[in-house]
Amino acid sequence: MKSSIETLLVPQNLYQNEHSPRFEELAVVLPEQVIHPKLRQLVERVQQHTLHATFKQDIADTKVHTQAQLAAHFQGNSQDNARATEQSKSAHNPSHSTTTDAAVDGIQSVLKKEVATVKGGAHTKNTELSSGGISRAQRILEKLVTTDNADAAVLVVITNEAHPKMLLTRRAAHLSSHAGEVSFAGGKHDTGDGNNVVTALREACEETALPPSKAQIVGQLPIQVSKKGLVVRPIVALVEPPITYVPELGEIARIFWADFETLIEQPTTDHILPYTINGQTLNIKTPSWRVDGEVVWGLTGRVLAGLLQIGFDREVTWYYEPVDGSD
Repeated sequence: MKSSIETLLVPQNLYQNEHSPRFEELAVVLPEQVIHPKLRQLVERVQQHTLHATFKQDIADTKVHTQAQLAAHFQGNSQDNARATEQSKSAHNPSHSTTTDAAVDGIQSVLKKEVATVKGGAHTKNTELSSGGISRAQRILEKLVTTDNADAAVLVVITNEAHPKMLLTRRAAHLSSHAGEVSFAGGKHDTGDGNNVVTALREACEETALPPSKAQIVGQLPIQVSKKGLVVRPIVALVEPPITYVPELGEIARIFWADFETLIEQPTTDHILPYTINGQTLNIKTPSWRVDGEVVWGLTGRVLAGLLQIGFDREVTWYYEPVDGSD
């Protein structure tokens, strides 16, 4: 419904994707236009984080076992452990990785000094919203498009309805990366995207056929780093049913939904999986959620944990721990 969003018309060079003019306008939803109380709380807190988070707060605070720590499970002497630690640092330190160097350096620069200027002021299709609401929506949008680009972005889609649901996908089994794993719609940044929001919208459109114009932007969550070292920016958006979603079968095997209110309180369970390092394999355990017969874990689980922490003060300690034979 149009009364629930604030659409800002902005300079084309900041928001337009070279692949499609559909991304020229971005819509920001404000808390006062969300009826569901818990969803409204989430919108308010995510937007507070988006506008006011310090650099330290914008990096996910998850307690994980590094590759070196897992390697220590196999290696008994300190010399080997030290070598494994240096290997881990080299794999994850941007100064040793040409793939992530530019992205991490950009993130550490905090924010660009220049702020987007909306020619003639912000315009809105909803004349009932106050000038304060317009200003707040504009500030959120400006913060989003001036946040440095990550290597990739995902779109956390939640339906704006009486019983909200969260969109999840299972990746195709033939993919070379994260095959068969549960994920949010999203993917790598393209040079024509311009900002993380457009990356998330474009990838969601490609993977699920979600029309970008139907996404009402909430804000952004803390960045996460994938096991391959990619910096990932989660973008939160609301959508209003009905929308027809179609999985792009080259990448997505299944689209399914998690009940939003259930997720807020649903306890995690240990997910046990094999992990290979230095030619040796052990079983590790990590937190996960069970949703509609699927297992939500890994980076997707950490994004979800970040959303629950910001929106509802729920602390989920994240870990990857070796499982002994007796467990």
